[in-house]
Amino acid sequence: MNIGLAFPEVKDHATREALVRVVSGLNAGYGVQHNANDTHGTITATGSIAERKRTVPMGAWSNVAFSASNYTATGTTWTVTAAQQVTLKYTLIGTTLLVTFYINTSTVGGATANLFLTLPLNAAATVTAYGTCVYDDNATRGTGVILAATGTTSPQLKLMKDIAGSVNWSNSAALTIAGQIAFEVSGSI
Repeated sequence: MNIGLAFPEVKDHATREALVRVVSGLNAGYGVQHNANDTHGTITATGSIAERKRTVPMGAWSNVAFSASNYTATGTTWTVTAAQQVTLKYTLIGTTLLVTFYINTSTVGGATANLFLTLPLNAAATVTAYGTCVYDDNATRGTGVILAATGTTSPQLKLMKDIAGSVNWSNSAALTIAGQIAFEVSGSI
């Protein structure tokens, strides 16, 4: 876009020249981040950018408030207290959800292969995605699997010791687990 104003009706030469300089400055600035067809080119911002009618800036991390109901297990309980939820955060960039968590010394009420961590978002994974976690399960350390499966809302992450979900977590009050996963989501997020 080019603002092409000549201001012939302004008789005062100094005023007309000042207006021409303002319009010229607008044209120069506009052209930097816009293409000739008025679409955006490269955008440079000195502050944050919010997208998709979100109130949180793109890429800014949001803490998930503690809720015991965010922690469940198949056939038993997974008990986490507010103090044990050291980190539970997420960020959204477009339709990509990144989640990071660190749960320190939680309690698993019985042998189970599946622990579930639910995030309070109105979103669902669009594809099955995997991430990794590290754990200390009753003094046994290892690397486990995080699964974000399609078909669940308020993204529910499944935490397993192995990709097949065939190894049980210990029945103990000594599970520390931390991990990170990124996956595509849909819904009103």
